[in-house]
Amino acid sequence: MHRLQHSRFVESIIFISSHTNYVYDSFSPKTIGFCPKPVKIERLFPLLESSLRSHCSNHPVSFNSAPEGKIYPGDIIYIYSTGHYINVVTYSSGNHLFVMDIKGAENILQNTNIIRIHKSYMVNMSCIKSVNSTNITLFDSVIEIRHLPVGRSYRDQVKALYTEYLLKY
Repeated sequence: MHRLQHSRFVESIIFISSHTNYVYDSFSPKTIGFCPKPVKIERLFPLLESSLRSHCSNHPVSFNSAPEGKIYPGDIIYIYSTGHYINVVTYSSGNHLFVMDIKGAENILQNTNIIRIHKSYMVNMSCIKSVNSTNITLFDSVIEIRHLPVGRSYRDQVKALYTEYLLKY
């Protein structure tokens, strides 16, 4: 818990343990609940739903001044660039086209789980199923396109950031 509470990749912690005498020791600013073993679904699911709502209700980022330009980073699956335009692919509302280059999007999303993987692509690390030296595979349930290219100059950075994300999440 002490390592997780300082991670920028972890937003909430749920403890599942048979050691109920430690319930008060388990709380931190990121702890949202404690489930004693054996786990009861009716206790765990509200905590998971609360965590998901909290995650998706982070402050929205703005890609333009219009209201439709505000998107929650947790809702973004990936972003791809076509010159001076970016396409932001989201869970909830599909594709959004904005007049902006990918460097501008990278600056807006710099303190989120969305990382640059290619000169034309960014991806939300929570959607990654696997990474190899040439591409990233997204979870099957996320979207029909499952492979995104990893640029040669981004390989080391992608590997380091994703490893850090996995170790701390």
